[in-house]
Formats: sequence, structure tokens, C-alpha cells
Amino acid sequence: MGSRTRGLPRPVPRSTRITKPPAMNIEHLAQMVNDIANYFAAEPDHAVGVNSVADHLRKFWDPVMRRQIIEHLDAGGEGLEPMAKEAVRELARQQAATAG
Repeated sequence: MGSRTRGLPRPVPRSTRITKPPAMNIEHLAQMVNDIANYFAAEPDHAVGVNSVADHLRKFWDPVMRRQIIEHLDAGGEGLEPMAKEAVRELARQQAATAG
């Protein structure tokens, strides 16, 4: 068993290398934001609920997903409920403020 490569990591096959994540279905993203907004709609203070949704998206969504939902809102936001639209608008505002 005198293999000279023992202990060295094997090269990762091209088919299993990490690549840029594919774009998600925008209808699915919109439904997820709506579900999150519906959860936080129980918050007595509407502004706190909107900020909580935006904060959730910022903390737990991949940057690609955040970009896609912001672009979707910019294109009209079809399928997004009012509170979800407010939250995505707030997320976009926060991201613009931290970008420069």
C-alpha cells in the first residue's frame, strides 16, 4: 500500500465544485417574503413589523436572493403584499445606505 498520495486531499471533481448559486424563481421568493410579512403582521407597531421583515431578509437571505427581490420590487413587485413591499423597500434603503 505504499501510495505516495496517502493523506493528501483529492481534487474536487468539476461537477461538485461550488459555483455561483442559480437565480431563484421570483414567484417563490415573493411568496417567502409574503409569508415572513404575514408572520410579523401580528406586531402591534406596523413600523416594527416592517423593520423586522427587512432585518430577517438582511440576516438570513443570500445576497443574490436579496438583489433579486429588490429588482422585482423595482419592476413593480407583482405578487408582493403591501407589508412585504414596504419591507423590501426598507431593505433596499438600508443596503443603499451601507453601500455608500
